[in-house]
Amino acid sequence: MKEDKDFMNKDNLLKKSEELANNNVWDETTIEINKLLIDLFPAYTPAYTRLAFCYINSSQEASAVELYDKVLQFDKNNIIAQNGIKRITKGASVEYYLACVEFNKLKNRADKSFNNYNNIDLINVGNELALLLSRCIIIHNDLSNLCKQVVIARLTLEDAKDALNWINKININDEKIQNIRDKLIEIINIQGNLELEDIQYPYMLNQIASIYKELTAFQKSISILEISINKDDKNIYTYNAIGGNYKLMQNYSKAFDYYSKALDIKPNYASLIGIGAVYRAEGKYNDAMRIYNEVLEDN
Repeated sequence: MKEDKDFMNKDNLLKKSEELANNNVWDETTIEINKLLIDLFPAYTPAYTRLAFCYINSSQEASAVELYDKVLQFDKNNIIAQNGIKRITKGASVEYYLACVEFNKLKNRADKSFNNYNNIDLINVGNELALLLSRCIIIHNDLSNLCKQVVIARLTLEDAKDALNWINKININDEKIQNIRDKLIEIINIQGNLELEDIQYPYMLNQIASIYKELTAFQKSISILEISINKDDKNIYTYNAIGGNYKLMQNYSKAFDYYSKALDIKPNYASLIGIGAVYRAEGKYNDAMRIYNEVLEDN
């Protein structure tokens, strides 16, 4: 009990913090002691700067910048905090630096979710990105890829109107994102107020599916093409289009199946070229050459 009381003694606690700093010890013990000092004595600046250095040593620079910034709020001339921020942010403002750190975290999370087909988390990432951008911070990183991932997730689980509303919400003036916006508007104009299942003309469904494919929303494109097949199960274009989506998804067995179904309905060069491309992608170069030769001979 006496040891606990000694530990809680201000002078003893300050001494321990200073001793650890002088010995270049920036481990979990140092972190906890300085956190306790901040809780007990919120205006004791060395606890903040020492804790910040602990974070720097564990590659948590953003947390260090936040601590240095807190110090400057009640000690604007603190040299340690000023130099610490300059060294980490390389002259950028604290707000901009922290925004970029937050953006990079969102980007890494989006990449992981995209690779794992976690569309719900991608939509959540998009919502957090919108909040970040609403703080009127201009992020100079390339936003287009992250935005495209979020749009694909929204197209997969929702529809083009939801995706367009989100794009308009983030309000970014970028050529690539404008291209995505234009394609979403094109889908909405073709579809009108109809549900996809209520569209009676396969060519309209195929046209919409083609735009989804251009947006790399392959699974959504396939689902629309399957609706088209239910309307007309003899349309070789539709089967070839599904094969093309599966090929781009690197699901070569499915791609081969749909190209073959199109050939069963009617011999055509598009299906043969698709099968040749599947063989080539699988490394079956002799089979690919055989198919291509067949196409060339017929021409």
